[in-house]
Amino acid sequence: MNIFLVTSPFQYICANEARVSYQTTNNVLILEVNDSKVGISQLTDLVNTSDWEHIIYVSSKSRTITTPRLIKKIIRLSDGGTFEHFFFAEYNGWRTNLIKRNINFLKHVYFDDGTATLFEYDDHIKHKKTYHRPRALQDFLVRAQGCKKIGRLEYNTSLEMFSIFNITEPVCDIKKNTLAELRKAIHAEQCYDSSAPIGIIGQGAVGEKGHISVSDYIEKIEAVTHSQDTVIYFPHRSESAEVTNRIKSFKNIIYHHSEKPLEFEIADKKIKLSHLYGIASTALYTMSIIYKEIPISTFDINSSKETRTSRISEYLRNHFN
Repeated sequence: MNIFLVTSPFQYICANEARVSYQTTNNVLILEVNDSKVGISQLTDLVNTSDWEHIIYVSSKSRTITTPRLIKKIIRLSDGGTFEHFFFAEYNGWRTNLIKRNINFLKHVYFDDGTATLFEYDDHIKHKKTYHRPRALQDFLVRAQGCKKIGRLEYNTSLEMFSIFNITEPVCDIKKNTLAELRKAIHAEQCYDSSAPIGIIGQGAVGEKGHISVSDYIEKIEAVTHSQDTVIYFPHRSESAEVTNRIKSFKNIIYHHSEKPLEFEIADKKIKLSHLYGIASTALYTMSIIYKEIPISTFDINSSKETRTSRISEYLRNHFN
């Protein structure tokens, strides 16, 4: 039996690619859902139920109660069989590690959670850190429900990564995720047109502490768009009203409200692009793989100190160069 733990649309894309690449059978998909109708629909709309032997929905809330129940349900489904792979994307997540503590797998496979992968690798996997996050009340409730508390969980030597990213001198085996299944399914090659408008992928957390300021962000947008007749702008889901209003004030920008994750939206809406720009979005990297015919460039960030955004931006800039 193989377990896939998924909490977002992009994670599902990677989980499904892993299912095909590893050629696993008897696959159990665990979908963590929240109260957001948009989030739930975007996630469930992606799922082809015929690809999975079992699908389990679990709430993102009350994890101390729902996770032990989930573990018991998984064990019942196995009917005494062997657990082969545990595929997951939140390496340092509490739910992930509680499952690891209570179920023995032959191999752990960590797939991507967007650019968060780069931080989890650099901050945890590379140093083979022990997971230890004691929580007295949660630990008590976990034990009361018949499960082991996490305690100290050592780095698992069976760990393998399934990733779209290029990681130099990795400490574990890495299998390349080329997103081939997705690219083939959506006919991504048809979305490039040299005479089409350029596109810009909006950045999250603009104006927040440790991130690019609103004025600098608008300046970057203006520098790219001023000579263009038409620009299609794809806003980040967390974009502030201030940024939205500034972007909409540009006469040559079409503000596109996406109904699906951008990896699907472009092909689904038959949008053609001649070039794509952005700062530090996960979508910028995934689009370069899925829609590899479309040229992609990043905005430079002038920062005197290292931030999460600047780390991602530097990685992407080096990748596209």
